[in-house]
Order: sequence, then C-alpha cells, then structure tokens
Amino acid sequence: MTILHGQIAALKAQHDELAKLKAERDALRSQLAKARHHKKPCKQMSTEEYRAALDKLGLSIVASAEHLGLSHRQSQRYANGISPVADPVAKLLRLAIRNGLNAKDLKAI
Repeated sequence: MTILHGQIAALKAQHDELAKLKAERDALRSQLAKARHHKKPCKQMSTEEYRAALDKLGLSIVASAEHLGLSHRQSQRYANGISPVADPVAKLLRLAIRNGLNAKDLKAI
C-alpha cells in the first residue's frame, strides 16, 4: 500500500504543477490579448471644443448632423453636453480641422 500511496502523492504533485502552469499560461495569454487589442485612448472632446470645431468648419449644430452622419438630436446632445462626444466623431472633427477641411469636404467623406 505504501507504494500506491507514493504514486498517488506523486500524481497529485504533478497535477498541482500542471494546474500552476495552466494558470500561468492563461495569465500570459490574457496579457498578450490585451496588448494586441490595445487602442490608443482618445482625449474626450468637451462641449466647448465640439462647438468650436463646428464653428471652424462653418457648420451649425443641425447641419453638422448631416455632415457627420448623426441625428439632429445627437448633435444637439453633444453641443449641450448631455452626451459625451463619441470618439470617432471627435477624431473626425480634429482631423478635419488639422487638415484644413471644410463642410463640403466633410460631407464628401
């Protein structure tokens, strides 16, 4: 019986070691997945910045909705600070201003 108990103990030790290795593997996989899908954070666009961007582009709140692919109400929410400006909208406005685009250019995109 002592040989059997020894074999059982050895199997339990191997099982525990395997469990530790699997946990370490899973942690490394998780880190790798996060690194692969890491998005560069976008600075949140303020209400004032949103309104200033529309002014620079020569757009009213209502006209901006059509040019940005938004509903009129959503553009009003952004302009009034009811909703945070969505990252894609903020990026598009910043890019348009940086590259000297105008309202016609935005509508053509």
